[in-house]
Amino acid sequence: MTYIVIPTSGGGGGGGGGGDVNIHDAVGNNLTSQVNGTQRALDVGVNVAGVQIDPRAIRALTASDVISANIRMDVSGTPTAIPGNSLGLLTSTPYATYIGTMTAPTTGVIISSIDCANYRFVTFEARMSVGTFTAQIQGSNDGINWSNHPFGSFTPNAVVNTTTNVSGIYSAQINSRYLRWNVSAIATGTLTVTAIVSDNTRTDYGGRYVSIIGTPATSTFFAGRTRAFFGRLDASTSNITNAAYTQIVASTAAGTANLWISNSTGQPLVLATGAAGSETDQIYIPNGGWSYPVNLAISASVRISLKSLNTTASTGEVILQGMA
Repeated sequence: MTYIVIPTSGGGGGGGGGGDVNIHDAVGNNLTSQVNGTQRALDVGVNVAGVQIDPRAIRALTASDVISANIRMDVSGTPTAIPGNSLGLLTSTPYATYIGTMTAPTTGVIISSIDCANYRFVTFEARMSVGTFTAQIQGSNDGINWSNHPFGSFTPNAVVNTTTNVSGIYSAQINSRYLRWNVSAIATGTLTVTAIVSDNTRTDYGGRYVSIIGTPATSTFFAGRTRAFFGRLDASTSNITNAAYTQIVASTAAGTANLWISNSTGQPLVLATGAAGSETDQIYIPNGGWSYPVNLAISASVRISLKSLNTTASTGEVILQGMA
């Protein structure tokens, strides 16, 4: 306990003695104080291993005080912005760019092996100064054995075979671990290839997700989005061959610019539009489908069909949904 000692009075003659009032702790020690500027305060601290902590050493933390190895206190009162946009959605787009040039009469690899383990899509531009060239994307899973990799512009093509110096931009989903660009023929001039591999934009749609309703034509998938049409094809019932097109939607109920596609047939497919016998190839559908909406404009009252790129697809199914 803390107590106060008041000195007793002095000698006789009615005179009173006097003295200072002392404050002691529980064991009789005087409590002391220190001057800090014009103020005086008691020396109050905690005795840790024989060391008395001076309370004057206590101060407000600043922005440079590290609280831990990974946390720093911000005393400015202004929160730090996090990546995102006005909707509060976090987005990121990992990508890498590669450029190669080759001058006639040289042929061979113009962009060497790219490890695409972290990428799913590729787009490239081939630009010729003068003359003609023939070039291919080639894919490999071991980095040693290479095969031509399919890609397309508006109509799927396996090989770029350009006869003018007009620039061409092409794209594809990456179907192998490694990619490279090979030039098998070049007449004159210089060819430049600019390739970009990416994993597309990653977006957290949690804040926009509403519901998925199976049948009504106005079911909401994302806020502000309605279904234009949908189709399902059971490949075990209606085989998808590489010789003829198999219909999945007879006539679209409404136009769309975005498709969600699932493909569990085990085969890469081609999606085409148009009447039977007059189909026009539009996009590739890789095995597994697309994990993000495909941007493809399809009008109302359009027939949609499928064809296999390789062998006949006789198992699994294809689910197609167009969003308006």
